[in-house]
Amino acid sequence: MLVALTACAPSGPPRTVERVAFLSLDNLSGDDSLAWMGEAVPNIAAAQLAGVGKILPLRADSSREAAVVAATQMVHGYFDRRGGKLHFEFSVEDADTHVIRPLALDGDALHAADGIARALDASAKPFSTASPQAVEAWGKRNFEQAVQLDPDFGVAWRDLVQSRAADQAAASESAGRALARTTLRSGLERAQIALLDGQLRADAVAASKARGELVRLVPNDTAMLRRFADEETTARNFAQSVQFYQALMPLETGDPSVGNLLGYAQFFGGDLAGARKSFEAYGRLPGQAANALDSEGEVLFMAGRFAEAEQRFLSAHAANPAMLGGADLLKAAFAHWLGGDLPGADKIFDQYIMFRLQNADSLGLWRRAIWGFATGREANAIDLLKQVTGSAAAMAQAQLQVLNNRAAVVAKLTEDLPGLERAYRSTPPSADGMVRVLYAKALLKAGRKAEAENLVVLWPLPESGEASLQPLLYSVYLELKKDLAK
Repeated sequence: MLVALTACAPSGPPRTVERVAFLSLDNLSGDDSLAWMGEAVPNIAAAQLAGVGKILPLRADSSREAAVVAATQMVHGYFDRRGGKLHFEFSVEDADTHVIRPLALDGDALHAADGIARALDASAKPFSTASPQAVEAWGKRNFEQAVQLDPDFGVAWRDLVQSRAADQAAASESAGRALARTTLRSGLERAQIALLDGQLRADAVAASKARGELVRLVPNDTAMLRRFADEETTARNFAQSVQFYQALMPLETGDPSVGNLLGYAQFFGGDLAGARKSFEAYGRLPGQAANALDSEGEVLFMAGRFAEAEQRFLSAHAANPAMLGGADLLKAAFAHWLGGDLPGADKIFDQYIMFRLQNADSLGLWRRAIWGFATGREANAIDLLKQVTGSAAAMAQAQLQVLNNRAAVVAKLTEDLPGLERAYRSTPPSADGMVRVLYAKALLKAGRKAEAENLVVLWPLPESGEASLQPLLYSVYLELKKDLAK
């Protein structure tokens, strides 16, 4: 039987999206062979509601996890046997008021899932198979059997590809078989499989296209949208990542970092003016003023506008000295040095060291050595490193090994061009300074000058990459710029 159910309505203003967390059902039937339904029924209902109306279906293992994902409603319950038939008891609980609305259903897994899905939203779409046998195989994680029983079972194909992800060839073969089916159900599962396939084949264009389709099909899934925006930024598809962050902002009003990430994506996409406007808007949010100044300073630094960058870094430090442990002073010192005034930069660096000492930092001598080497005073820096004692002595000795053999170190690091390309492609652009410079140097060595030139347009940020290589960053970068100019 089906009992009519209306979605729980919280007190206060209406919600723009109901975040409905489906918890696993308890098996009270006494029949262990039915245990698979505890996970399968919630998964089916969630799949039926994906991209539907104002509901965002989520899966959670507990009410605590439901709270972590900011669920506004929870669906929990159990199933047993009554009169020889399967019987399902669902409770839809409002997260704010804890008002519970019940729903009782008799029938198989498909019927129960469809009932709870349509009770939450009458426009819930059909599941991607109507075969009870295929559903049971899928519920028991026999995905290959499930797609044999129903070759158009999109959810089972998606899960089959995911289950084989550790074997790239097997997963790609499964994805190819699924995508070859013109009758595959449904468009959402096809897009999910296409994304998996693009990622498996390292086809950035195909993966980006699939992400765009998934966002179109499920526009209210903020977690997915945020993940895709971040992935497109790392993939350096900045126009797409900007669109995703812009779409996310009105949905994710509780996460101010979205505006900050949007600014970086705009900058890397070539829109410095747009980035600065985004940082200014971000800085007007409560508690974000200092980080907005730091972020604007970083993009100005990468753009080579060092005087402006320095002022932003100094303002950020003044606004919140504890935010980055004084790192804004260090970045300001680098900006001042690259602007052409080393003595003035040393004065700012002295402020940085003083701040660190006031905060019980024992690495002052080591930091001075690194700063000295990075700014061209190599002999003095090596002498300072030799004087480091105590807990930092081992670190100083390891640093000396790098600096005393810097030519060999850099040569070795730039030998593996494919490895550097992989590292570059998997590193977010805001943190890629060191790997980008090494990759560009390797490209130049390989005779691929035009590609190398594209990678050195932006200045690398201080403290980007492995700590032991930081003293070499700007010497390698400046040398590379000279070589490219020949």
